[in-house]
Formats: sequence, structure tokens, C-alpha cells
Amino acid sequence: MSSTPLDDLFDRYVRQCCCELFAAYGVSLVADGQEQAEKQRYGLAGIIGFTGDQVKGSLLLASTVEMIAATFPVKVASGASTEDALVDWTGELSNQLLGRIKNRLLPHGVSFALSIPVSLSGADLEQSRLVKPSLRRFALRGNGGAVHICLEAQLRGDLQLRTEPVSSTEVDVVHEGDMLLF
Repeated sequence: MSSTPLDDLFDRYVRQCCCELFAAYGVSLVADGQEQAEKQRYGLAGIIGFTGDQVKGSLLLASTVEMIAATFPVKVASGASTEDALVDWTGELSNQLLGRIKNRLLPHGVSFALSIPVSLSGADLEQSRLVKPSLRRFALRGNGGAVHICLEAQLRGDLQLRTEPVSSTEVDVVHEGDMLLF
């Protein structure tokens, strides 16, 4: 598989951002082997697209119900469906993960807008094993099960990346946990 400088940045940041995101909700993750990710079946998935002047793509976060439930930050109100809440939460996790990745890429000169996440639930969801040059797979594991990230990114035009990030004071980055009012 050929690699681009953008692929190298994704390889550098996706696992790191996913581990940080799950740690923010009290769940510890570690990198897992590629073979484990392809054999695993999942109960929940969140998919979110992104587009910018120089890059477009999508991110899929798939996990076990137990893992997503372990990160769920609120108790579900009586009468509400826990399953529905976890499905929505999985989409929100994919949104937060892509936001963290975007924050890491901004200082390298990569910017894009995020779409609205889509959530899926089902018995034995499985990621296609189709091999594409634009597809990156990342596998992580924690006490509640596995997390699988698939990131597909396509370059548009001539992307000029900064190999080393500029200072965060030079880039307008919204930090994780900040609130924006508009």
C-alpha cells in the first residue's frame, strides 16, 4: 500500500486520539493487532464524513455494546431506551474522535469540516475486508471489548503539509472540552 504524508499523520494521530477520547470517559485502550480487528464483530458503529479544500473522507468507529456503555456519561432516564441512547452516543463518539483528529491536523495545515454522524446498531456488524489504498484500519482493545476505526481519506489537488506542527497559538484550534456559543 502506498503511503502519503497525510496517511503518515493519520497513522500518528488516530490511535492516540482514540485512546485519549476513551480515557476522558474512564476507559483505557491499548493498540491491538490487525488480525484481531478483522475477526471481531461489533454491535454499534458511528460513521462521520469530512470534507475540505484538499481532503475528503469518512471515519467509522465500531465497537462492542459493552465498550460503548462503559463510556456513556449519563444515566438513561426512566422510560428512555438504553439501546437508543447508546446508538446515538456511538455517533457522538465518532464525532468527538474526528474532532480530536482535526485538532491534531490543523497545525500541519490540514483543515476540513465535519458532517453529521450516522449511527448503526445490529447483531454482528462487520467491516468489509475490501482493501483500498485510501483506507486505514486501526484496532484498539480495552476491558469492555474492542474498538475498530476505519478512516478513508482522499487527497484533492496538491496538499502541502507541514511535517512538524506549528505552535497552537498560531492556529485557531478549539480544544477538547471547550464550549462554543454562537
